[in-house]
Amino acid sequence: MGNFLARNCGGHETLRLYAPAPILTRVFRLSRIGGYYLPSGTKLELHPPLYLPVFGGEDAEDFNPQRFIGGPSVARKHMAAFVPFGLGPTICVGQKTWHSFIQTKVVLAMLLQRFSFVISPTCVHAPMIYLTVHPQYGAQILLRKL
Repeated sequence: MGNFLARNCGGHETLRLYAPAPILTRVFRLSRIGGYYLPSGTKLELHPPLYLPVFGGEDAEDFNPQRFIGGPSVARKHMAAFVPFGLGPTICVGQKTWHSFIQTKVVLAMLLQRFSFVISPTCVHAPMIYLTVHPQYGAQILLRKL
């Protein structure tokens, strides 16, 4: 059961750092933000700053699955700190089913029976937003057969 919890926490932490939907798009009615007036229908793309300490704590830039031991609602320091599937009326329909999350855990469990994984010492953590967040230089992982 402990391994299942660890995989769950690791999955949530991966979704926090590499959210499938990192850009929140909103269309506003006539609004004022700071000293700027936005006409009705203005479309803004919002990028939640998940790596800032105000959102993720002092270790916001670190991969720390233990932050999710109490679940996502306990782990986040702010409502927008863990929004892997978006937020509000445009939330991804896949959030409720978690189908891909379950598939990932099953595949990972099967792989862990046969291999051990180690992050390459030359790996550089460089998240990049294109349509989704992904590692700019790929996932540099060393596999060792058990």
